Amino acid sequence: MAKVTLPSYIKDGRGRMEDAVMFQWKGQTYMRHYKKRENITEKQQEVRNAFSTLANDWKCLRGAVQSSWKMYVEGERMLGLNAFIGENVPRRRSGMPIVISKGFGERPLENFTVEAGTNAGEIHCTFDSPAEGSHVTVFVSKQAEEGKHFEMTRHDLGADPSVPCPIAGLESGADYHVYAIVTNAAYEDAETLSESVSGEITVV
Repeated sequence: MAKVTLPSYIKDGRGRMEDAVMFQWKGQTYMRHYKKRENITEKQQEVRNAFSTLANDWKCLRGAVQSSWKMYVEGERMLGLNAFIGENVPRRRSGMPIVISKGFGERPLENFTVEAGTNAGEIHCTFDSPAEGSHVTVFVSKQAEEGKHFEMTRHDLGADPSVPCPIAGLESGADYHVYAIVTNAAYEDAETLSESVSGEITVV
């Protein structure tokens, strides 16, 4: 790696030039040899695809869910995002539902199931009622072929929801992973939440 002094009329230098790469670090310009990345293995590509789709899921899971992972790694030299991805890469590679939240302060829903609804593109979620006043939030993730990603959507069921809880507007014939969490308040205002529970369904 070589240190580079630029002419006064060039204020900034970075990027690839032939077989060299210029970059800046701490205000100084450096140059190093560009080495073309070798072909990666199928296994390496699977891991990359899992990382990429999980990073996109993380962006969809704002608020209390992200906070749960940050609290999970509190005191450790790790980010909540890193913990989320590290736990879920094996699940994503195997096609299993992921863990979207770590619990703090609320008990997970019990006997959570997902069934076909009465109308096309509809599902029904059933579960044992949580503690009185608790809010339930459902996240729905359409499954795609490896390396592709559909945005995870959130459905707030409110406090003390009656079951079964219908969720409509899904794609008939598509596979979905469905997740549910319990919070102490509406999702945007939640301070405590449960670990997620999940189910799988092919929508009719």
